[in-house]
Amino acid sequence: MKNSFDRLIDGLAKDYGMPGFPEKKHEHEVYCFEFKEVSIKIYQDKFKWVYFLSDIGVIDNLDSNACQSLLRLNEFNLRTPFFTVGLNEKKDGVVHTRIPLLNLDNVEMRRVFEALLNLSGEVKKTFGFV
Repeated sequence: MKNSFDRLIDGLAKDYGMPGFPEKKHEHEVYCFEFKEVSIKIYQDKFKWVYFLSDIGVIDNLDSNACQSLLRLNEFNLRTPFFTVGLNEKKDGVVHTRIPLLNLDNVEMRRVFEALLNLSGEVKKTFGFV
């Protein structure tokens, strides 16, 4: 049975002209979107937080200047969503945020998704992630 989070995902897929996702296999399903060489995963935890995670590739030249520049992108502000840019254990670039499900509707879901997609593309291009 689909919950409010699943319906938000269905609305997002419909907005982008994608076919609907198959029936959930387990409660905490991860939904994946692929755009412009950027992979975005969206999932919800048991506390009703919705996570947006973008994989932007691997950086070839990871020197101290690149690391400092990436860290500067994480300046905290009260604007929502607050995106965090970083590297995972395999040195793949990631951009992510999380928002309480209570704060999301179809319009906000699309706004966060598009902001993540745009920021991910900019970071990927600026730093040369492949």
